[in-house]
Amino acid sequence: MSKVKAKRAAKSEAVSETEKENMGNLEAQRAELAEKLASLKMPAHIDEMVRTAGEAVSAFKSEAAAYERQIDEIDLQIGARERHRREEAERARQQQLADMRKRLVALAEDRLKAVAEAEAGARQLAASLTSVLEINRSMAALAHTLSGDRGTPHSMNENELVSQLSARIAAIMVGIPKYRARFGASCEWFRP
Repeated sequence: MSKVKAKRAAKSEAVSETEKENMGNLEAQRAELAEKLASLKMPAHIDEMVRTAGEAVSAFKSEAAAYERQIDEIDLQIGARERHRREEAERARQQQLADMRKRLVALAEDRLKAVAEAEAGARQLAASLTSVLEINRSMAALAHTLSGDRGTPHSMNENELVSQLSARIAAIMVGIPKYRARFGASCEWFRP
C-alpha cells in the first residue's frame, strides 16, 4: 500500500507542479493584459473630454430627433391643409358646375319661350299680312269698280304692296344683332 500511496503522492506533486505552472502562466498573462489595459487608458482630462463629447453627441441626436418629429408634424399639417384646400377647390368647382347647369336649364327654358313667342309673332305677322292683302284686294276691286274700269291705283297693286311689306319687314329684321345679312335685306318673301 505504500507503493500506491507513493504513486499518489508523486501524482499529486506532479499535478501541483502543473497547477503551479498554469497559475504562473495565468498570472503572467493577467499582468501582461493589465499592462496593455493601462496603456490604453486615457488620462483623466481626455477621458472627461470623451465623456463630454459623448454627452454632446447624445444631446445632438436627441435635439435632431425632436426637430425631425416637429418637421414631420408640420408636414402632416401642410398635407392636411393642402388636402383641405384641394377639397375646397373641388367643392367650389362642383358648385360652379352645378350653377352653370342650372343656368343652362334656365337659358334653355328662356329659349323655348322666345322661340314660342317668335313663332306666335310670325303667325300673327302672317295673319296680319293675309288680312292686309285681303283688304287690299277688296279695296282694289272696289276702286276698280268705282273708277269705271279705268284700272286701280298703283298703290293698290298686290305685287307693289307685297314688295313694300317685305321691305318693311326686312328693315325691321335688320335690327337683329350679328344676323343682319341673314334676316335683313337679303330676306326674300315668297307668296305661295
